[in-house]
Amino acid sequence: MTRTNQVLSVLLIAQIILAIFLLTPDDAGSIQAAGPLLAGFEPESAVKITVEDGTGSSVVVQKSEQDEWVLPDKDNYPVQISRVQDLLNGLKGINRNRLIARNPANHSRLRVASNDYERLITVELADGSKQTVYLGSASGASAAHVRLDGEDTVYLTNALASWQVPARLTSWINTTYFTVPRDRIVALQIENANGVFQLQKADDGWQLVGLAEGETFDPQSVERLLTSVSTIRMTEPLGKEPDPEWNMDQPAARIRITVQETVTAATEEADDSEAALPPVDSLLVGTATPEATEGAETDAAAATPTVKTVEKTYEIKIGQVLAGSNYPLISSESEFYVRVSAATAQTFVDLKREDFLVTPEEQATETPAETATPEATATPQASDENQGG
Repeated sequence: MTRTNQVLSVLLIAQIILAIFLLTPDDAGSIQAAGPLLAGFEPESAVKITVEDGTGSSVVVQKSEQDEWVLPDKDNYPVQISRVQDLLNGLKGINRNRLIARNPANHSRLRVASNDYERLITVELADGSKQTVYLGSASGASAAHVRLDGEDTVYLTNALASWQVPARLTSWINTTYFTVPRDRIVALQIENANGVFQLQKADDGWQLVGLAEGETFDPQSVERLLTSVSTIRMTEPLGKEPDPEWNMDQPAARIRITVQETVTAATEEADDSEAALPPVDSLLVGTATPEATEGAETDAAAATPTVKTVEKTYEIKIGQVLAGSNYPLISSESEFYVRVSAATAQTFVDLKREDFLVTPEEQATETPAETATPEATATPQASDENQGG
């Protein structure tokens, strides 16, 4: 064996020994660390959660005075409670029974270092204390490395993974901002810089109000609009107060949607508890009088809920374009302004009358050729006979 090979062999052995020393936990440490990562932690005690990732994205949610989880930076816009519960229950379920490393030199490799991590989760409790956890790289399909701030030990857990703890705001909310049943829409009015367009649904389908002579309505044009207006999704909430630059008083588009809705009239309640009680004689078998029976039937009929169909009109306003080509939008059903994509907004902002009409080229394609007249189809022989006569 050459001297070079001997040196390389020694270095390799040294590296193996060092790796074993850094990565292998001792039994005493493993036994001593048994138990939950967050001792005494109860999800109900959490009042604020901050989630950060390694790219600079972050989201803050907190419990409001009404005991609801909201986005404090967005005028307390509500978040999905299931997302909060899954995170808090996951933190409670992390145990110290799978020790992976105890040397800080391994923190970056496992993505649980203070400056290199998958997720940094900070939970503020009702007593003012905080719990900070680093959630690191995955190990297998459902396990991740985790480290409690202030400790060097790293554990493996299947109670929580980084994909379950998003640092993007939209992952914490329901992005469906406005929705109505598409088949219940009976009228639309869209107003923008190109004019006012009114559409009405009748027994024979949709029609454009004010169709001029020579214009042909394209039924497919309203079908595309119904798809866009029946469900509107946001990219993020903006808050309850509009920015003057949005110019919501003179919006880029205003949409009115009339929907047929089924409502149930409330059952009339008796004036007092005694009036609601049946007469004593009606409770005795065979002693109820005809008048009492008739009165009971009348009361039962009056108590039957009344179902009827009514029309309700909703209004959507789209403000001026924002940086990044998105638009502010608000519904008459919400107190929150939201941001929507350019594709969503421009469907209504750029709409023009021609979009509802069949083009001359399409009309020419659909018009059948004129039927030949009998005179035009006369045979040459018949024509010659006529000339000879």
